Amino acid sequence: MTSPIEGLAATENREVLETLWEIIESPDNIYEHVWSPGNIFVWDNLSPVHARYNAERFDLVPCRATRWPKGDKYGDAATKES
Repeated sequence: MTSPIEGLAATENREVLETLWEIIESPDNIYEHVWSPGNIFVWDNLSPVHARYNAERFDLVPCRATRWPKGDKYGDAATKES
């Protein structure tokens, strides 16, 4: 699911991406939530790498809320009256 970096040769692209994955997957950069009934978890979906583990023990209800920044082409469209 990772796209190549435009403008880099294949070897350099692989090296850069491997370095980035090492940083991303470092234990210092990982938060693992231990689910309990009644929990709610909210995050900014702009840049996290996320996965779901051991969530099958609960009846999770996934919901998504999106807030477009004011002045964004989608935010402006969402606030205009029909």
